[in-house]
Amino acid sequence: MDYTEINTIRTQYQAGLWPQFLQMVQINGLRGWSGQSVELNFPVVGIVGENGSGKSTLVEAMAELMGLPWDGGSGNEVSSSERTAPRLAHFMRPRVKNKPRNKYFFRAEALSDFGRLLEAREKDPSFGGDPYAMYGGKNIRHRS
Repeated sequence: MDYTEINTIRTQYQAGLWPQFLQMVQINGLRGWSGQSVELNFPVVGIVGENGSGKSTLVEAMAELMGLPWDGGSGNEVSSSERTAPRLAHFMRPRVKNKPRNKYFFRAEALSDFGRLLEAREKDPSFGGDPYAMYGGKNIRHRS
C-alpha cells in the first residue's frame, strides 16, 4: 500500500498547514448513540461501517453542526432539502480547533456535480479567479 498521500497530509498537519477542523463530537440520542464521543484526530478521516449503520447520518449531523447543508455545499448555500430535513445537530456537541470562516461539506457521491459547478464558475465572468487553482489547475472531471 502506498502511504504517500497520508504521509504528506501528516507532514502538513504537523507543520500547522491544517489548522482548522472538527476535532471531536460527543453524541447522545442519535441512532442509538448514548454519550459516546468520536475523536477526529486527523484532518482527513474515513468512516467505515455496514450498510445502515449510520455513517451518512453521522457525517450529515456533523456538517449541520458546522453550519453546512447536510446534503453538501457551503455555508452560503441554502438547499431545498435542508428546509425539510430533520435537524440532526442537536444530538451532538463539538470541539472545533479554529473554526473556519470558509467551509464546504463535500459529499463523495457529488463529485460529478462538483466538477460541473467548477466548470460553470470557469465560464462565469463574475467568479473572479481560477476555479481549478485549488485542485491542481485542471478540470477534476478529466483528471482520473
